[in-house]
Amino acid sequence: MNYITSKGYCIVSKDNCRYCTIVKQYLSDNFKDYCEIDASGLREEDIEDLKEKTKHRTYPFIFIDGHFIGGHDEFFNKSFLVTDYT
Repeated sequence: MNYITSKGYCIVSKDNCRYCTIVKQYLSDNFKDYCEIDASGLREEDIEDLKEKTKHRTYPFIFIDGHFIGGHDEFFNKSFLVTDYT
């Protein structure tokens, strides 16, 4: 999934995911630009590849500068919140 290499935040999300919504709302409220990839537009093979490479099984998948940092809990439990990636 080499399209998750952009600078800043990139979130792989899916519909009706409250944790995805919370992270996206936080980023929007704090004027941070981010890219969003809707998992419903991905092939099943790509989703399985993403899960295997990240060792993460739940949404959202959050990347910063192309590096996987985790999901909702990891995002809010680490210092990524104070760094301006826009």
